[in-house]
Amino acid sequence: MKITPLEIRQKTFERHFRGYDKEEVGAFLNSLSQEWERLMDEKKDLQVKLDQAEKQSNKLREVESSLFRTLKTAEDTGANIIEQAKTTADQIVGDAQIDADVLRNDAKQKSQNMLEAAEQKAREIMENLKTDIQTLVDNYEHLLEQRKRVLKNLQQIATHTIDTMEDAEKTFEQADITVHTDLIEQLSQEGSFESFVGQVPAKMEEIQEEVEQEEVQPEAEEEIKAQVEEVKAEPEEPKRIEEEIVEPEAKEEEKEEEPRREDQPSPTVQNEKKQTSGSFFDQFD
Repeated sequence: MKITPLEIRQKTFERHFRGYDKEEVGAFLNSLSQEWERLMDEKKDLQVKLDQAEKQSNKLREVESSLFRTLKTAEDTGANIIEQAKTTADQIVGDAQIDADVLRNDAKQKSQNMLEAAEQKAREIMENLKTDIQTLVDNYEHLLEQRKRVLKNLQQIATHTIDTMEDAEKTFEQADITVHTDLIEQLSQEGSFESFVGQVPAKMEEIQEEVEQEEVQPEAEEEIKAQVEEVKAEPEEPKRIEEEIVEPEAKEEEKEEEPRREDQPSPTVQNEKKQTSGSFFDQFD
C-alpha cells in the first residue's frame, strides 16, 4: 500500500478512554510525515540519478563499440602507414642534414660577428667606466676639500660666537654689580625710596643697551647664515661634522664654567654681606 505524507498528516484515530495523548500522537505523525516526505524526495533524486547513469552507460557502450571498430581499422592500415612513414622519414632526415649544415655555417659566422661586436662594446664600456670613475674621484676630492673649508669656517664662527657670548656675560655681570651697588648706596640714604622707584626703568634700559651692544654683529650673522646654507647644500655631508664642532664647544664651556665657579663667592659669604648691610631692601635680595 502506497502512503503519502499528506495521508500521514491527515490520519485520524478513534478516541477511547485512557487512549494515547492526542497532541503527542499528532506531533509524532507530523514528524513521521516530514521524514516520509524526505525519503520520497530522496527516492526521486536517486531514481533520476539512476536514469542518468543508465543513459551514460549506454553512451559508453556505443563509444566502446566505435573504438573497437576504429581499432580494427587502425590495425588494418597500420602496416601501410608504417611503411610510408619510414620512406618519408628517410627523406626528411636527408633534407634535415643538408639544412643543418647550412644553419651551422650561418650560426658560426653570426656568432663570430657577435663576439667581435661584444668585445668592441666591452672595450667602449671599460673606457667610459674609467672616465666616470675618475670623475667621481675628482668630485669626491673636491667634496673633501670643501668639507674641510666648511668645518674650518664653522669652527671659527663657533669660536667667535663663544667669545662674543663670554664678553656679553661679563658685561652683564659688571652692569648688574654696578646697579646693585648704586641701589644699596641710594637706599641707605633717607627719602631714597621715591627716587629708587623712578630710577629703576632707566637703569634697566641702560643694562639692556649694554647687552645689545655686545651681541653678534650683522656681518657675523650673515656669515653664519651663509655657512649654514652652504652646509645644507652639500648632498653627502656626514653628520659627524656637527659632532666635531659640538665637542670642542662643550669642552670650552666646561673650561669657562670652572673659573666662574671659583670666582663666585660662596652662599655663606653672600649671606654675611647681606646681613651686615644697613639697607632694608638688601634683606630681600
